[in-house]
Amino acid sequence: MEFEREIKLKVEDLGEIEKKLLEMGARFKDRCFERNYLFDRDGELFRRGEALRLRVCDQRAVLTYKGRPIKDPNFKVREEIQTGISSPDAMAKILEKLGFQPAFYYEKERKNYLAGDVLVSLDRTPLGNFVEVEGEPEAIDRICRSLGFSRNHYIKKTYVEMALEKGLSSLKF
Repeated sequence: MEFEREIKLKVEDLGEIEKKLLEMGARFKDRCFERNYLFDRDGELFRRGEALRLRVCDQRAVLTYKGRPIKDPNFKVREEIQTGISSPDAMAKILEKLGFQPAFYYEKERKNYLAGDVLVSLDRTPLGNFVEVEGEPEAIDRICRSLGFSRNHYIKKTYVEMALEKGLSSLKF
């Protein structure tokens, strides 16, 4: 079973963070404008704290299942299973035939960097600018300290949770 461990940091200036990452020796991985579709069946997954996401990024697409969050005081920890999809339109139709409907849509511009074994994503979203740090707990803490942040700055919420708290039904630029 694969688990993702991550946190978000709300930031003003992504360029400043990018500069610090490069000074730390992080390597640019890729960039993309993401279109994310969460599918659900009458709120069933949402009520259980699970998610089924179809992410479309340029000509790539990934279907991801995210399990219920595991209780952790500092990090967002969830089971994550994902696979590449050659046709996002066909996958959406398959999901709809199985009773799933698009339940939430969100967009973001993302730049990914690798800092050792940690994935650091710089996200520009309609909610603002965020840094997402994914890896093992000690590595997340180390990268965040190097960027000038402590655990007091960690955000464990998803973009969808933040949007719903603001009464938004989608996140579009």
